[in-house]
Amino acid sequence: MTKKIHILLSGSNRPFTDSIRALLQAHPDLTIAGQVSDSDDLTELLKQVPVAIVLFCNSLPAGEAERIRKSLSRLSPPPTMILLDSAAKQKNTDPYLLTPDAPIGLLIQIIRAASGVGLQSTL
Repeated sequence: MTKKIHILLSGSNRPFTDSIRALLQAHPDLTIAGQVSDSDDLTELLKQVPVAIVLFCNSLPAGEAERIRKSLSRLSPPPTMILLDSAAKQKNTDPYLLTPDAPIGLLIQIIRAASGVGLQSTL
């Protein structure tokens, strides 16, 4: 049996987040450990539920991604932060930011990140 990859979802766009949840739940090696609708609840939940990946299913306001990244880096072990943003190609080139162009690409990136290989930008 393969070790499960625990993921925390964060997103305020419920239909989009629900579709990502359904995609991830269909993969046998992934499990959704929790879900929050805003970043304020994120740190508190992570203190209770350690995860390998925090997947943001929406855009974050300017400066918020860096603030969250710093907050996550203080956790032990720190989870990998992945931003999933359909408008990312026009806005940003952060190495932890992906676009939802292909569902299989998202699954591959999550597995890569959880194994310590790192993300490959899709931009």
